[in-house]
Amino acid sequence: MSDPVWERGKPVPFGSEQTLKKKVDKALAGIGFSNAFCIVTIESDQTTGTADLVVSIIEEGGPNVARGVKVDGLVSHSSEQILAFLDFRPNMIVNRKQITEMKLKLWKSGRFSQHDVEFDAATNLLRLRISEVDLVPTIDKPIDEYAKVFLKTRDWLTTCGENGIDVEFEYVASKDVRITVVQSLDGALMQVIDRGLGVNGSTITVLADKDAVIVDQSDHPSIYRVDSAFVDGKMHFSSTLAPPEKDGGEIRQVVGFIVNTDRMRGESFLIRSIGSDR
Repeated sequence: MSDPVWERGKPVPFGSEQTLKKKVDKALAGIGFSNAFCIVTIESDQTTGTADLVVSIIEEGGPNVARGVKVDGLVSHSSEQILAFLDFRPNMIVNRKQITEMKLKLWKSGRFSQHDVEFDAATNLLRLRISEVDLVPTIDKPIDEYAKVFLKTRDWLTTCGENGIDVEFEYVASKDVRITVVQSLDGALMQVIDRGLGVNGSTITVLADKDAVIVDQSDHPSIYRVDSAFVDGKMHFSSTLAPPEKDGGEIRQVVGFIVNTDRMRGESFLIRSIGSDR
């Protein structure tokens, strides 16, 4: 489970049976049993200093069944086309695995920019919220060769990390400005070179791996380095680049760092913001 109800070796959340009950109910709904009735208790052992989570299924209830299907956002497609494509019909059993497969199939089709699928246990309705991509044939018609190339590129990019493949992008914004991004399993490098600024040009480099995040802007005598060994949590990096101004040939960069730490109970705070506007 992506969000486990109970983690072995972690401190016991005493006094939170109600919270654990909600997590168990969510887990049961995920495997297709939203109507199951269960009792959740914590049994502690004072001699070992440990505890067990005990889940008693009183009534399993029937599996989730979609009595109806509601599809929102359709323009060129019909609900019948979508259901036929997904091979789904009313009164079929629904669980998390099926919903995930539906989302993946809609995404792989390349016809939709939004493809939300969820089951409403209160109404027994399967709800789909879809946004169609403009100027693309419907799912019952083939796409052209250009679209196939884009889809193959997208599939390759989304799986290159799993396959351990390095990815390198290079974007030439103008005769002077070049942006390069390299990503691998070891980390990522982003470099922006503007040869039209200053005597020797300007270079902005951002290097990130599992141990550190380094920002080096050659125009400013400063390097900002954060060693993840001193950070108990997750680090988020964001960069916003604006294209050169037509009149002034300016390039803007804003770099921000946000750290979430367990010591801060998940609070987010801005460590430092480095920016240039030239």
